[in-house]
Amino acid sequence: MVFELITAGSISEWESYILPVVYDELTGYIKPGKELLKGYFCIGAVYENEKAGAAVVRIEEDGDLNVSSIYVSPRFRRRGIGKGLINKTLRVAREGFAYEAFEYGTDIFLKTVYCLSEDMREVFEDFLKAAGFTEFYIFEGAIVSGESKTDALIRPKIRGASAEIHFFFDHDL
Repeated sequence: MVFELITAGSISEWESYILPVVYDELTGYIKPGKELLKGYFCIGAVYENEKAGAAVVRIEEDGDLNVSSIYVSPRFRRRGIGKGLINKTLRVAREGFAYEAFEYGTDIFLKTVYCLSEDMREVFEDFLKAAGFTEFYIFEGAIVSGESKTDALIRPKIRGASAEIHFFFDHDL
């Protein structure tokens, strides 16, 4: 399995692996010769020379990482690709982390928000647990922009999950 950074020049090749609303946000800001929207990075997974999955991560102002989109093609699932995307996300974040702002490091949160049918929610939460997510919560009464209160009652609940990650600075390196 190979992981690659998805750039402004290659993002269209990965469109089917990124949530449409996230893809639209990312590509809506791309100008010719420019990079992706600042504060985001995207990673693609290639398995046996085929695109298998992708993750889009937003770096928040406090340094926390928000997994805005993660997807693995059904024919490549249960092969460690999703967990590999999470691990690669953490490696990329660690490489770019502003360690100089902290004497010994700090804790950050890896977070995600999701709204899935009950059967898909259970599968996704099993994946998140295997990837190290430990806190799960429901956004009670959450209404999506433009959504009526009635629609909010009949759609699946909006949920979130997080994992605390320690970024430490080794003074001996």
